[in-house]
Formats: sequence, structure tokens, C-alpha cells
Amino acid sequence: MSQLTLASRLKPETRLAQAVSLYEADLSADQKARLRADKSRLRDAPPSIRDVMRLTAEIDQAASGKTRCLGPRMVNVLQSVQQFAALGDIIIGGSQNLVACGVWTLVRTSLLLISNHSSYLERLSTVFMEVGRLAPRHERMALLYPRSEDLQSCMCEYFIVVVNLCHKLLKFTQKSSLGQFKASVADGDLKSSQSNLELWATRIRDEVQMLMAETITAVKNSNFRKFSKTLSKSGSYKRQLNMHLKMLDFCSMYDHTVTWKQNRKAGTTRLFCESAEYKDWKDQSGSVTLIYTASLGSGKSVLLANLVDDLHLHVQDSNVPVVYFFCRYDITESLQARTIIGSIARQLLGRMQSQFLNSDLAMRDFLDRNKLGDYETIFFLLQRVLASDLKAYIVIDGIDECEYSERRILMEELKRLQDTFTIHLCISLRLEPNNPLEVNTDGLMHTTITPIPDNSSEIGTFIQAELESCVESQRLVVGDPHLILEIRDTLSQRSQGMFLWVVLQIETLCMMDSDHAIRQALEDLPSNLRETFSRILQRSERPGIHTQRAVLELITAAHSPLTTEQIREALSVVPGNTVWDPSRLPNDINATLACCGCLITLDEEELTVRLVHSSFKQFLLDEPDYVNLESAHERMTGIIITYLSYDMFGTQLSTTVIPEIKAGSVPATIAKTALPSSGNIRDLALRLLRSKCETEFDIGKTLAQATPSRHISNQSHLRSYAQLYWCPHLLQFKGLSRRLSQLLISLLEANRLSPISESIRSFPSYTLLYGFADFRLDLGIWTNRDLWKQTSEPPILHLAVVSGHDLFVEAVINHGGFDINYRDPTEQTAILLAVLTKNVNIFESLLGVEYIDVSVKSWLGYTPLHMAVLDSSEDLLKIMIESKKFDLNVQDDAGRRTALHIAVLHCKADLVELLLGSESIDTGILDDTGLGPIHHAASFERSSTIMGILTRSSKVDANLRDREGRAAIHIAALKEEKLQFDPEYAKSKLPVLLKSTLAVLLASERTDANAKNNDGMTALHLTMENIRSMSTLLLSPKVDVNAKDSDGRTALHKAVVQGKTAHISQLLSRDDCDINARDNKGSTALHLATGYKTAAVLLNSETIDVNAKDATGRTALHIASASSCLPIVKQLLGFNEIDLSAALDGETAIHYAATRVVLEPKVHRLDGMVFSKGHLTFTEHAHDTYEVFMRLFRSERVDTALKNDAERILANANITVDYLEDCLLTMSQDISKVQTIIGDTWKGWGIG
Repeated sequence: MSQLTLASRLKPETRLAQAVSLYEADLSADQKARLRADKSRLRDAPPSIRDVMRLTAEIDQAASGKTRCLGPRMVNVLQSVQQFAALGDIIIGGSQNLVACGVWTLVRTSLLLISNHSSYLERLSTVFMEVGRLAPRHERMALLYPRSEDLQSCMCEYFIVVVNLCHKLLKFTQKSSLGQFKASVADGDLKSSQSNLELWATRIRDEVQMLMAETITAVKNSNFRKFSKTLSKSGSYKRQLNMHLKMLDFCSMYDHTVTWKQNRKAGTTRLFCESAEYKDWKDQSGSVTLIYTASLGSGKSVLLANLVDDLHLHVQDSNVPVVYFFCRYDITESLQARTIIGSIARQLLGRMQSQFLNSDLAMRDFLDRNKLGDYETIFFLLQRVLASDLKAYIVIDGIDECEYSERRILMEELKRLQDTFTIHLCISLRLEPNNPLEVNTDGLMHTTITPIPDNSSEIGTFIQAELESCVESQRLVVGDPHLILEIRDTLSQRSQGMFLWVVLQIETLCMMDSDHAIRQALEDLPSNLRETFSRILQRSERPGIHTQRAVLELITAAHSPLTTEQIREALSVVPGNTVWDPSRLPNDINATLACCGCLITLDEEELTVRLVHSSFKQFLLDEPDYVNLESAHERMTGIIITYLSYDMFGTQLSTTVIPEIKAGSVPATIAKTALPSSGNIRDLALRLLRSKCETEFDIGKTLAQATPSRHISNQSHLRSYAQLYWCPHLLQFKGLSRRLSQLLISLLEANRLSPISESIRSFPSYTLLYGFADFRLDLGIWTNRDLWKQTSEPPILHLAVVSGHDLFVEAVINHGGFDINYRDPTEQTAILLAVLTKNVNIFESLLGVEYIDVSVKSWLGYTPLHMAVLDSSEDLLKIMIESKKFDLNVQDDAGRRTALHIAVLHCKADLVELLLGSESIDTGILDDTGLGPIHHAASFERSSTIMGILTRSSKVDANLRDREGRAAIHIAALKEEKLQFDPEYAKSKLPVLLKSTLAVLLASERTDANAKNNDGMTALHLTMENIRSMSTLLLSPKVDVNAKDSDGRTALHKAVVQGKTAHISQLLSRDDCDINARDNKGSTALHLATGYKTAAVLLNSETIDVNAKDATGRTALHIASASSCLPIVKQLLGFNEIDLSAALDGETAIHYAATRVVLEPKVHRLDGMVFSKGHLTFTEHAHDTYEVFMRLFRSERVDTALKNDAERILANANITVDYLEDCLLTMSQDISKVQTIIGDTWKGWGIG
């Protein structure tokens, strides 16, 4: 009543200005100066959502160590204050703009002052959180505010309460310690302020809803036109603003702040601030990427939520936005790439409102024509509105929760963002032991991948704080005080960095009722999260285990988190029974939810119930005893259809009649129906008890007084969820009972369902819902064939196939007259989709159609047969083979491969056997790479099982040649063979072969071990790079070690040429290896041994022929001498049977050596070669002497050669000076040169 009285005296905007002035009057001089400076600054640059984020971060920073994170609780209220201040002088005008900005500055000042008083801050944050649920946060407020004086008044009244509350906070901080203690004990002011804020917030909400629902003509009333003329800018501003909001809504309408707040409140960490990787990432000038990795439950989301706070505190440039997105495993929308990219775009564009309003972009026509795809449109907007040199920080958490296809799209779009702007991107990824990152980050710029900082110190602090909180709140009660230290130490030692594991253990210990039980639990702590989940579920189980399963299925299947009241109502619904029975409502939903223990949590702000962690959801889905996803959707679908069919949603009560009800005849259901509040029910029960036995007492008036004067639909909490998600749940479930089908048709015909989403809004999809519900078709609907051939979406039959509605597919087939082979815009037909979805019933129904095209190919070029093999659909493949309708040898367009090729390539052993069991299978077809199935089996590791199947089949040519003439044994020999156990084949019914593919081929009687390729080579020739394969081949007596290729060379020849000493030894280990085998040029392996090591291995053989001549007559000694290979020559000369006189064209090995010496003048080598045996002299071989010296003197280094070596040569031979002079004169016409040589050099030796 006092509020109305004040309103009649002064206008609300005047009283708001007075409240602001009174607040300022109580500030100190310094505080006043800062406040006024802030107000002046905000006139030109009103606060943005970034200021809200910075303020909450500053509050938590100031209160750090004194209390838990409380800043996020205040975001909603602060955002409403920020939006009020940001309305600007264009809407509010002049002095009122200063007042609006003053509200923001004083709220900011008050909260920073109170942040040092942790106990009071805790209670204040609770109030802000609760009133924040109704806080007036409407982005269209700038459009709505001028249209309604009531809205303007309510807004001012709301912020008057806010300013008065802040004034009380200011006075609290100015009190003495004793005064603060007294004030903190009494919280009446807080409760009063909360009540008033909720009152005005409700009125604002109702007014906004009314304005939003008005038609355009309602805006054109005289009052609005009169007000519009007072705007400082033209009406074009409103149009621009409206277009800006339309643009933002196009990008995203997802509230990205909710999940961030939840993660931020979960804990505080600052470890990342000191890491070099983070500092470097933050300070880089160009696009850069930082990826934090950690195992499940180790605090990645909390770290990134804190990182967002740190960026808001330290990025000072207002033109550098900080945007973020946290994926939620239990919110389907948040796991879509379109949502993530759209939210990022909205945050970027939303912070650039002034740039947009001042630009000359014609967005209206662009958005209306809607010709580009969503991502193209978003990037068009970003490029047109944002500066090309924009720098931004983007933080994304939880990408692992997205499906692979969504992750791929997201990564591509993030790469494009980094290519277009300067983006500092930070993401978190899950990394488990022996499991690499599942997100492809290739292409992200300057990527740094680092584990999250070691949190061992923080997890100890966390355990300490949690235990203190539990003891103080008496949630954890111990008899022995020292036990709390045991708990702390044990959890610290066993935590392994997993915060989630710690939280669950503490919650479990709180349930123990004795020290003995606690110590037993500490001795038997679960080692991992899965074991923890299992134990808690078993311990929380009550006789009503069905309730536990029902609750878990509802939470798991939900597309968005449910509130406690929504779960309460859902549990009371009996699918198919449309008579609402309120007696089935759980009396205490909290007690009901206790059946899941601490594995489900209630969000304090959103009041929604969710699973404690995504890992728990995965645990439930992996354990069918807890949750079966199909069963969960079946339960939810039945509940929704039944719930929406309740009669109370189809009628409205026009009046409230107070009946005369005798207390003695009041059933409990009436009381529960009339009194939704448990408090009211409790009060009424007490009044009935105290009335003793006066059953004639009329309680009708009592019930009427206790009953809120609102329509029953306001109590229907589940209705909003049911109307929003009825269609997605329906399409995820593959069948309805006859009763539920009838109810669905009734809802559709009565138009009692909310509009369905864009993806299924067109007529064919709507018809699908009718057909699915009724299991029959209205033939009149189907006379217009064009309706189900629309190009805007898949045809109705395809939708039915994909959705798994087999009875509906049968109805379409039985109707006749439909093109079952119709291709939709994606080139899919019904039978291709049936194979893709692995639906056997639908596939058999379609296969029964006489004119079904079973050879149709998808846009990738695969037939249904190929797709069945690719998807490991063994049941479908059996049906295909047995039907004899399919050409088992048809080749795809992707690689000209048959089904057998594909089965072999993908190591699908069961399918290979199935195909080989068919009489019509052709195993000799080559694909576009020229390979047959058996060649592919030889090409891949872990294919020994497949090779075993192929080689056992009489239909397979084990020696089939590919285009290069290779058999499977050639290919198997080329790859590295490993004798290893393949776990994939352990699951198969087939025997697991612990042999290499090559060994399997050799074991087959039908394999030609000496098959030759186009170059005449056997498998043994091809093993020069793979000694393991050579060993395998040499173990088989079937392998001819002396087989020759087209050059006449054996494997030994090739090993010598390539210098493979180990291979030579392996080959020589076979007794039948011919070491003296000759190639087409007559060369033995020894002739080809150009290196010392390879020759040495050969010369160690007792059967080596050192005097063997090649086709030109050369011996090994000729070649070694000509090559100046002294070690080989010496080793050859060590053989007694070496023939030194063997000549090629009249030249012995000595002549070859002399020739080589001329090229590389080292005559002493010649000396060693010729005279080491002691039975060769120049007197006996004058011609040899002549030739040797002739070649020496032809060298440019003749003087040096004679000086160094002639003395030793002459000393070992009976040569006269005359003979030598004759040699010299014969070789040179320069007599003076000869005389100089003899006179100056030789005479000094005493010769002549």
C-alpha cells in the first residue's frame, strides 16, 4: 500500500533520482569523486555485458579465500541494471540517462565494498540469485520501454528498490565491527527488498509479455506517436535497433551464461595464470590456439570458467571482446556446431552495437531473402559488421561431448574465424590413457597443446574446504575428532587429481552413521569413477528400485534439464491414462530423488535436476540394467502424450465456486488438488486434527482461502517442457501403443500441440506424425504425389524409414502407386536408408516390393550391398544373399570394388565367409587399383584371419595376378609381418590365427611360392627391405632359393647388389643356395660384391669359386683390382687357387691395378698387389713391366710416381737402365725430359 501512496505523490523517475542522490550524499569525498567520474564516462560509453562479467570477477577476486565463488549468482540482477543503464539518452533522455548510469555505478560501488564482508556477501548473493530468476533482462527493452508508461514506472520502481538496498549496504560497511555484527544478525531488510524486487519484476514481466504480444497496429496509438516525437534521434534508430536484434536472434538465442555460471561456482583456481603457455597465448599478436587436455573429472571446465574471469579482468581494451561457450552434455542444443558458432557470433556482434547502428548495412533484405546457409550468413554478418583487424578471445569447453560430425563442422568454422580475424582460441579436450585426442585440430593456428596445470596443491585445499563446510553444517558428523584428519589425508592421497571423485567420496562419507563405517569406507575406497557410480547407486537403492530407474531415465532422455516439479509431475503420469490422479504425485520429491544419492544434483539458481557429470551419463548408457536409451525415450514419449491429453489443458474455469464441504467427507485428493503448497497442506492437516471429531465442520471456505486464485494450468510445470519437446521425443522412439497413437491423433486434430520445428514443419512430416500415430494412411492425403516429393526436405517415406516406423512403411507399400525407388535431393532412396539405419524389418518390407531397385547407388557410388558390408550389417547381408536379388559382384563407383573387396579391406571376417558361401561370388575381380580381394588381404596388417578364410576357399585363386603381375605372396612379402594377436578377431566365431599373412599363404597347398611377377621376380626377390619376410619364406621348402628373375639373378645376386649382409647370411643358411649361380651376363654374386662386407660374407663360403669368369672373361680379382679394393684383393690373394695369370684381352689383374693407380696414383698399392706372392718378377714378364711403366709415365704425376715407388720396384726386379731408357723413349718423344729424369733423379740412386 505504501508503494502506491508514494507513486501518487511523485513520479517514479523522480523518486529514483532522489534515491540516487541520497546514496551519493552518504559517500566519502573520494567515493563521490570516483562515482561521478564513472557516471560521466558512462554517458558516452554505457556499460556492456563485459562490465557485468568484470564486476563479478572483481567481487570474487576481492573475496578470494574468504568465501566460495559468489559472483555468478549476481549476474542476472547486474545484467538487468546494465541493460537499464545502456538504454542511453536516446530512449531515456538527458538527465534521466545520468540517473540510469548512476544506478549502475552505485550498484558496482556497493558490491565491491561489501565483498570484504564474506558472511553478509553470502546472504546478499542468495537474495540476488533468487530475485535474478525474475530480473527484467530483455534485450528488446529499448524497443518496448517507449511504448508503455506502465513499463517505465515499473522499471523505475524496481531500481528504486535496488538503489535503496545498495544504500543499506553502504551504511552497513560504514558501521563499526559491533554494528556490523548486529546488522548481520537481522536480515529483515534483505527479505523485504527481495519481496519488493520480486513484486516489481513480476509486473515488469507481465507488461513485457503483453507488449510483445501486441500487434503492429497497437504501436501506432497517439500516445506512442507523441512520445516518438520527443526522441533525440529519428525513428530510423528504432528500425536499426530492431534489425540489430533480429540479426542477433538469427545467430543464436541460446543463453550461454548459464553453464558458465554453474562451472564457475563449482570452484576457483589460479594455477593456469602462472603457466608460460597461458601467458604466451594471451600476449600473442596474431591468431593462436591453446588446447588444455586432462582426464575425465579433473577440472577442465572449472579451469576454463576461471580463465574467462581472468580474461575479463586483464583485457583492458574494450574493443577486444572476450566470448565463451560451455557445452552441456545434457542440453542437446548446446552440442550442435550451429549453436556454438551462432552464440560466438552473437556475442561478438552484440558487443558491437554502436558499429552496427552507425553502419550503412542493408541487413533487412539480406536476412529476408535467406538465400545463404546458416554459416555463410553468419560469416557474412561478421565480415560486414566487424573490423577486419578485430582481435578477440574465444574460450570453448566440452567439445568432446559433441558428435563427431558436429565437432568436424565446429573445427572448420573455428579455422575460418581464425583466418578472418585475430582470434585467440582456447579449448579443452579430454585425454584418457592410451586414447589419443578425438578432435582434429589440424588447421587451427599456432596450436599449443598442454595438460592442465598440476592441481595437487589445489585439490588438497579443496578437500580441506569441503570437509570444513560439511563439519560446520553437520552434514558430516564424527565421534573421533582425529577421524577428520584421516579422511583428509586419505582422500588427498587417493584423488589422482579428480575433483569429481573427491566430491562423491565426501558425499558418500556424509551418509555414514558411525566412525567405524567411515573408516571401513576409507579402507575400501573405489579406485575409479565407474566403481564409485555403481556403489552409490546400490547404496541409495530403496525397495522402490523402479523409481530409481524412472528418475534416471527421465533425466537421461531429457533434451534440457528438468525442474524438480517437472520430474514430480512426470512420475505421477500413467501412460495412456488421461485421468489426472493427483494422489500419484510424490509428496516429497526430494526424498524421491534421494534414490539416486549424490549422483544427481539440483542447480541452486535454475532449480533444475541434472546428473552429476557427463561420465555418469555414459556409465548409465553403458549399463542397460540402469538406463536403456530407447526405453527412456519410450517412457518420456508416453508421459508427454498422456500429460498433454489431460482434460484440464482443454478447458478453462471461468469462475471459482466455493462449495460446502463437510470435513468428515473430505478426501485427501481434494485437499491436494486445491492446495499445491505442502505448507498449506500441513497447516490444514493440523487444523483438522485440532477440530477433534467435529466432522460437520464446513472446510469449503478454508480450502478456498488457502487456494491461490490462479488457473490450474499454472501448476502444470511439465507442460512447458512437453510442448517444447514433444516432437523430438516422438521421433526418437520407434513405436507407440494403439492407445498412445489414438491420443496423439486427438492432440493433432485438436491443434493442442505447439508448432513443430523447422525440420519437420512441412506437410509430409506432419502427415508422417498422423500416419505413425494411426498406423494407417488417409488415402485422400496421398492423391497429390507432389506433396511427398518436395525438394525442401526428404520425402515422407524416407522420414519414416529413418525414424524406424516399420508399420508406417508397410502402410505406404500396401497403398501402392508410390515410387519406392524415388531419389530425394541427397540421392537417397528408401532401401539405401533402410540399410543405413540397419532396420531389418523395414528392409525386408521394401525388398518384398517386386520392382524395388536393389542395385541403386548412393551419391558415393555404393549399392545397398556395399553399404551393408561397410556398416557390418551381417543380418542384412544374409537376407541379401538369400534373396538372390542382388548381384554380389557389382562394383562401386568409388573404387570399382565389390562387396568382397570391401569386406576384406575392412577386416570383416564374418562377412567374408558369408560372401564366399555364395555360389555366384567372383573372387577374381580387380578394382581400379588393379587388386583383387586376396591382394588387399595381403596388403594390410592384422589380415591373417581373412587370408586364412580366402586360402581355404576353393573359389579363391591364391595365385591371382594383379595388373603388375603380382600374386598375393608378392604383396605379403613386401610388408612387415608381425606375429601378433588381433583382439578384434577374438570376438569372432572364427578361429584366430597367430600367424603372419605370409605364413598363411605358404601353408596353403594352392599357393605357388615361386610365382613370378612381370619382372620375373619371386616373393623372395622382394624381401630385400624385409628380412622377417625372407626368414618366413626360407623356412618353407616350397621356396626355390635359386629362382631367377628376368635378368637371370637370384635373390643372392639382389642381396649382394644392395649390400644386405644379413640377407646374404640368411640365404646362404639354406644348403641348396647356389653361391656361384650366374646371371644373364655370367656374373656370380662374387662379381657383384663391390663392397668389402658383402664380399667378405661370400668369401667365407667353402663353395665359392674365386676364379669364375663372367661373360666378358673377368674374374673377381680383375674387378677388385680395377676398383682399387685392396682388402678384397688381399682376401682373394689368400686363396691358394687364385689364378693371377688370368687375362682379359691380354691384360691380367696387374694391368687393371696399374690403370687404377694412374687415376689414383698410389703405386705402393700396386707394389703390394704384384709382389706379395713372391712368384711374379718383371724379368719373366717383360711385357707386363713395359705396360705397367707405360701407364705410370702417362700420368701427369710421373715424377712423383717414379720418385716414390720406382726404387722398390727396381729393387725387386732384374731391370737394367738401358731397358728402362728404351721404355721411356718409346713412351715419350721429349728426349730432354727423359734425360732430366735419368740424370737428376736416378743417378742419385747409383743406377747406371
